[in-house]
Amino acid sequence: MKKNGLLIILLASLAVFSFGQTSELNLLNNRRLAIAAFAKGDYQEAIKYFTEVIKEKPEHVAYRLRSISFGKMKNYKNESADFYEAWKYRFLRMQLDEFEPRKEYGLFDECQQIYAKEIPIAFKLSDEKTIAYFDNIIKGYPQNADSYVVRGWLHHFNGSADLAIEDFSRAIVLRPDDLFAHYARGRAYRKRGSNAEDVKKAIADFSVYLSRKPDDIHVLEWRAATFREARDFQSAVSDYDKLIKQAPKNSEYYYLRGSCYQELKNIEKAKKDFETVLNISPNSIYKTTIDKFLSEN
Repeated sequence: MKKNGLLIILLASLAVFSFGQTSELNLLNNRRLAIAAFAKGDYQEAIKYFTEVIKEKPEHVAYRLRSISFGKMKNYKNESADFYEAWKYRFLRMQLDEFEPRKEYGLFDECQQIYAKEIPIAFKLSDEKTIAYFDNIIKGYPQNADSYVVRGWLHHFNGSADLAIEDFSRAIVLRPDDLFAHYARGRAYRKRGSNAEDVKKAIADFSVYLSRKPDDIHVLEWRAATFREARDFQSAVSDYDKLIKQAPKNSEYYYLRGSCYQELKNIEKAKKDFETVLNISPNSIYKTTIDKFLSEN
């Protein structure tokens, strides 16, 4: 009976392992087929296989290349929607390109040429022609929130914070529960930062996002930094507490929290955090500053 139980566990484990391998092979195969179709200009087929890739594992480049394919098929609404998803993965989730058309997938040179030609945004974030392109999409689809978010990012990286805020705000009116648009507008308010009100609005937008996704490290970092800019050091400490709980070996979080404690005149807690920085990272870039503080306190 005991042997039968062990056999069942072994067979179940092998089944799970086998399923995982099959799933990964399917993903790799769909990637190859998608790239091959894309490189040949068979965009309908490319859309089919990129869709399978995204079902299995949503990826920044898969969304970008499917976006181009939709554009080639003159399906501008879906083109804009995929572009938006690609930006979310690239700028919010900080996802590295896990799926670039590298040599192991074949057709590397052809894909790179198409990729560079068809996505000027990848290389020229301030390209006015790219902004004009999305102007035309918005004229055709004025109720499409995705296009406003993408054009807002273009304005943001082009240094036009006012125009970025305007576009992100339009997206939020059209789709109030769009967390990414709130995050994006928070970034734009912080970049403009012309007065204390902008900083407050940035914090408010980051807080909307975090009310739904409280453990998002990237947005927590932005809100903590904005609290520090607003000199709300107690709130910043609270955010760094959350960040340290998720990444207890990140020495920079301890340094930034220690700096907040220093501003709050809580010298003992500041000392403890600064000592932790040096324990984790003896050659920290903050070592000189910390040594000076510790010698004086």
